[in-house]
Amino acid sequence: MELGQFQTTALAIALVILVISLIAIGISLSKTSGIYPPTIDACPDYWSTSNYLSADVSKCNKTEFGCCSDYATPKEDADGSNCPVKCYNTHQLGKVSSTCTSIPTEMNFSDDVYTGSAGLCNKQKWASQCGITWDGVTDVANAC
Repeated sequence: MELGQFQTTALAIALVILVISLIAIGISLSKTSGIYPPTIDACPDYWSTSNYLSADVSKCNKTEFGCCSDYATPKEDADGSNCPVKCYNTHQLGKVSSTCTSIPTEMNFSDDVYTGSAGLCNKQKWASQCGITWDGVTDVANAC
């Protein structure tokens, strides 16, 4: 099957447009300097998070406007942003190893060891030791 002059010209133009488009996409992707994912979840993948319980003050020990899930941490806002974040391994994910003696069922990543400048590194070490995946933590090449 032989192509006519029109088909050959149309194919050549389409290939040139394709190559130029791929080059433009490659250049724009290489200039992207943001990290992915742009936000990191408070808990590992497939874990449940609980930092704010309810506005029912009868369940709280020391607050007027609501309470955290620990029933003790006082807060003055309505969205729970001052509460410690607790993460629950509801699917029993992870593996036991020499550095992770049991599959974790609950973690508090509000502890000082998991916050601040070394927080991401410590989260990555913990997740790697226990066989836990966490987007934005376990897949970061230079966290430590």
